[in-house]
Order: sequence, then C-alpha cells, then structure tokens
Amino acid sequence: MTSSFEQAIVAFARAIPTTQVDDAARLIEHASGASVARPLVLALVPNARYQEQACLLLDAWATHAAVTGEAVAVGVRSAALAARQEHDAQRLELVWTGPTVTGIPIRHTYAVLVQVIDAAQRRLTLVSFAAYTTAVVTNALRSAASRGVDVRLVLDGGTHAQRAFAALGNTVRLLTWPPTLLPDQHPDHASLHAKCAVADQRIAFVTSANLTSYALDRNMELGVLITGGETPKRLAEHLEGLITARVLDTWVP
Repeated sequence: MTSSFEQAIVAFARAIPTTQVDDAARLIEHASGASVARPLVLALVPNARYQEQACLLLDAWATHAAVTGEAVAVGVRSAALAARQEHDAQRLELVWTGPTVTGIPIRHTYAVLVQVIDAAQRRLTLVSFAAYTTAVVTNALRSAASRGVDVRLVLDGGTHAQRAFAALGNTVRLLTWPPTLLPDQHPDHASLHAKCAVADQRIAFVTSANLTSYALDRNMELGVLITGGETPKRLAEHLEGLITARVLDTWVP
C-alpha cells in the first residue's frame, strides 16, 4: 500500500461512527473490489463527511486492485482501534479563577494559559474578546515567537484588544472577525466572544476568561484544559479553516 492509501484508510476509520466500523469493515472484507464495495459502503454512511472519506478510501483501493478486501478491512479495523485508544488517552482538567474549596484540586487559569503557550513548538492560536496588558502572558508569547512558534492572536476588533500586545510588533500575527470592526449600531456588527488557546493540535484550553488580568487572576472564571485526543486537533483545524477562508482575517489596526 502507498502512503496515500494508508492515509485514506486512517481518515475513513476516524470519520465513520464507532458503532458502524465493524459493519463497514465486513462489507469491505467480503467485496471483490472497490467497485463492488462502493454502493454498499456509501449506503452505510449517508452523512456527507463520512461519504467523502469513504469515496477517498474506495478511490485509493481502486488504484491498488491487488489489495484484497480482507487486507483493507484489517486496515480499517486497526486504524479505528488506534483512534479509539487515542481518544481514550485524552485528559481533561478543570481550570478555575475565583474562590476555591479546600481539598478540591483545580488548576488556576493564569498558570494553565502560560502552560499552553510554553508547550507550543510549532503553532499557537489564542482567541479572546477583550485583552488588557498582562505582562506574564505577553512575555510568554514573546518567548514562543522567539523559538519559532507561529503565534496567531484572534481578537475582537471593537475592544482595542490589540493594544495589549503592541510591544510584540510583527513577531505575532493579529487577526479578527471583520463584523467586529463595524460600528456597534451597524446591523451586521457582531462580537467575537470565544476564548480559547490551542497549541500544536495537542493541547486546547477553552475558557470563559478573557486575556485580562482580572479574568486571569481575580474574576470567577471556568475552563477546561484538554490534552491529547481528537478535540485539540479538531479545534485547531476549525480555526485554521476559518483563517484560510478569511472568515478570520488579518487585522491592520
């Protein structure tokens, strides 16, 4: 099998619902080739995303006629098992700012945000509504950029959030959602109210906290730190898709 064939198997195994993996593998296993399996597999997975991955798999199989259905089925089952194990390895931690209860271990927002920034090796995306000067965060972002991390800050255009990171200059990429740049009274005005940080598709921090000293250290804020598994990857890919499509666009204040 070529790498593209293997990738198609993995993508299909990740896309298909867990409850249908065995059914799909069984259909493939007993088919004499891709053309025979195609209508059966496509009928099994009517969802458009699943069908797209199924077609990629079947097209790849069609170019490798010597590969048996049994071999493809083994690949699908193995990839699905690996995906389930990866998902099971995902770790969730509660993150909190505000009053705490003795004996209940909960991570602190400030520390977790800096941890995510420090963990990034290739790409870091931060999304926030408001941002005021927070020296610890700014220093962590500067350090990330200096080690070659592609740092993107996605901020609400109506809050002047970019001013908090002016000292970083062009070492980071500044983006916004264009409707936030419209006047408040404009019928198409909207706010970018999401708050999250994603590092290298491996770690995702989803939080109620803005990038402000009050939110990170004084307010009552709640978030979840997700390490491993599919969720950080999916969030990173979603944000990347919004940037590629220019739904989130370069902001030149």
